[in-house]
Parts: sequence; structure tokens; C-alpha cells
Amino acid sequence: ASGSAGGVTNTNKGSLFRRVSVLSVYGHAIVTNQTMTLIECEASSLGSGASFRSSPGSAAGVTFIRCMAHDSVGTSGVGFDLVNGYQTLIQCIADKNGGSGIKYAGANSLNVIACDSFDNGADGISFAPSAGASLYVENSNFATNVVYGINVTGAASNTILRNNGFGGGSSGNSSGQVSSAIAPTANLGPITYGGQPY
Repeated sequence: ASGSAGGVTNTNKGSLFRRVSVLSVYGHAIVTNQTMTLIECEASSLGSGASFRSSPGSAAGVTFIRCMAHDSVGTSGVGFDLVNGYQTLIQCIADKNGGSGIKYAGANSLNVIACDSFDNGADGISFAPSAGASLYVENSNFATNVVYGINVTGAASNTILRNNGFGGGSSGNSSGQVSSAIAPTANLGPITYGGQPY
């Protein structure tokens, strides 16, 4: 089978999705363009979509708590595809996606707390901001991603990485822990694991 049909789309401001599971669709699995919170949701896409697609606008925020984005295929198969807004991921997992585990493009902020992003076909986190955007990543793990653990491109004005773990040896991220756009002084207390952390 093939096609482009997606799963669930939220257009209501202030919504709460709890334990929503959308799997094996051919478009984006779970989509929001409004401020909302998602708790313990699971999503994957078999076509050209992302597991989660969030584009709430520059004045809005979306929070993901203990959500899992996995097995979305193809280079556009991103786990969490985030565009603009104030996006926060807490204790989430992005694994075995064809593209990046977590991808952000926009002018606001991305906060990633205690998350795991591994075995993805591109970066663990791909952060391509407009001027003035900020990235904060804390107590998260990145391993066996095809490109970087965390890759920043563009005009990020504030990037802070604190106490994050990175795969080493056979579990390393192929291009390195972090991209060269991240100053060493912004990568605080990184840990390199001696083997497979998962």
C-alpha cells in the first residue's frame, strides 16, 4: 500500500493529547498548529511524513512529555518535526527514523530535557534556526545516529548543552558528538559512553 494520508491533526488551542497512538500512516502521524500538550503519545509514518509535526506559530508553544517517535521511513521521516514556536520535549524518545530524530527550524526556542535520540538516519537533533533562536539540551542521550548527535546550522544566538551522553566506539554518531557551530564552552559536561548505551 502507499499514499499520503495522515493521522490526527489538532487545530484547537490549548488541547491535550494523552496516550494517543498513531502508527503506520503515510503522511504525518500527529500534527498540531496550535499551543498544546502531548503526554505519552506514540507515532510513526511509513510514507513521506514525520511521526510528530508541530508548527504552532511564533507566539505559541507545544510540550511533548514521554512521547515516542519511531520507525518513520525515508529521509523526510523525521521523529519530531518542529517549525517555529516554543517547543519542549521532556523524557521523549526518537529512534530508528529515516531522517533526524528531532528537527527544529524557526525563530524561537527548542528545549530538550532527559530525552533519547538514537539510530536515526540523520542527526539526533538537527537545529536550523533563524536569528535569535535558542537551543537548550540537558541530560539527554545521542547514539548511533548517521550524522551528528547534535547538529546546529544557521544563526542560533543561544545554545547550551548540559550533561548529555554520546555514544562512543561502535555506538558513536558517525560525524561526531556535536557540529562545529557549537562552541566548546556551550557543551558543558558531555559524557562519552564506552559502548552501546541502550
